[in-house]
Amino acid sequence: MCLPANAQDYPNRMLRIVVPFLAGGGLDANARLVGAKLQDVFKQPVIVENRGGQAGNVGTNYVAKSPPDGYTILITTIGHVIAPSLWTNLRYDTIKDFEPITMLGESTVLLVVDPKLPVHSVQELVAYAKVNDGKLNYGSSGIGNPLHLSMELFMRSTDTRFVMVPFTNDAQILAGITGGQLHAAMAPFSAARGHVAAGTLRALGTTRLQRWPLSPDIPTIAEQGIPGYNSESWQGFLAPAGTPKEIVERLYAAIKQIMTSDDDAMARYRAAGSIPLLNRPEEFARRIELEVAYFKDLAQKIGLKPKAE
Repeated sequence: MCLPANAQDYPNRMLRIVVPFLAGGGLDANARLVGAKLQDVFKQPVIVENRGGQAGNVGTNYVAKSPPDGYTILITTIGHVIAPSLWTNLRYDTIKDFEPITMLGESTVLLVVDPKLPVHSVQELVAYAKVNDGKLNYGSSGIGNPLHLSMELFMRSTDTRFVMVPFTNDAQILAGITGGQLHAAMAPFSAARGHVAAGTLRALGTTRLQRWPLSPDIPTIAEQGIPGYNSESWQGFLAPAGTPKEIVERLYAAIKQIMTSDDDAMARYRAAGSIPLLNRPEEFARRIELEVAYFKDLAQKIGLKPKAE
């Protein structure tokens, strides 16, 4: 009986955006950007709460178990749909325990190499890797994360082998390439673009099907002889399952207003290396379902076995 009444005057108190990672990363910055703008729209306090742990599972589970009243929402990444392929005992259901609100936008990944390598295109890297089969390495910041899976997909698509070298974070990987310890990596556009501009990294291609609007001079991997290669990365908002549709629609409308009409928000989001790309709740739900199935299939093909949390 109380939910319809709550939906009518929503929001009338503080909202919480949960980031399932530690403070300081790109997702955290985007959460704070949107949170500040939502505060202006709703005329209510909006706080960002970081609940990191277990590759995002701790914060995600916290939101899944929160009251479905629209006052606690999750901002997450494509890692949300990869998680069921990595863990055997998630304490939440990626699909059933959430009401998708909207995607916020997309970012891309760059295939980068040591500029001392004698390669200037994807085709040249593939040819060089085949001549030096198993002798080239790449950096990865975690088994099963989007960057690792992008490289696995690349190797499967090109019939090449690179040896994975584990690192803790993306900054260490980029330092490994610029320092001459690594040959290649899949790196976030936002983290790599400064090195590419300075010439300390060479970007060979982007992982989306279409050229990245923020770097249109860099060709896609797909257009360089690897047709269909596509590895996207997104951010989006979810609410706990059972959140009234009226509240989900209110949140969607507010976020859409911010990311399509607020010039400051759009400029700051692009400056961080992402582009706004919103979709309706039902469209986001369908995308999540398709991608959960896609990554389960990909994990099986590359022999990635899920483990316990």
